[in-house]
This record gives sequence, C-alpha cells and structure tokens, in this order.
Amino acid sequence: MTFEGPQFTVYFNSEKLFEVEDATFTDSGKVGLWTKADSVIHFDDFDVWQK
Repeated sequence: MTFEGPQFTVYFNSEKLFEVEDATFTDSGKVGLWTKADSVIHFDDFDVWQK
C-alpha cells in the first residue's frame, strides 16, 4: 500500500488492486488493520515506512 496525502494505492502480491481517496484522518499517526469478527486472518511481513 502506498499513501500520498489522501490518496491510497493498494497492492496485493505486487499487483495494483485499486486507488482510493480518503481525507477522513488528516493528522499523522498510527496504522490499524481491521478484520471481521468471524474471520480467521493472518498477517505476515506487514511493513509500514515513510518514503
């Protein structure tokens, strides 16, 4: 995933899935991951860094 201002670009296995603009949160801060309560989800090699 890449971020630039309110623009998000999401990738899966290095393939671009979609772009979206979301200006809901304008201050810098933390990253959160959301899953449905009845799902089994595994996150592996999840990295966040600033360019």
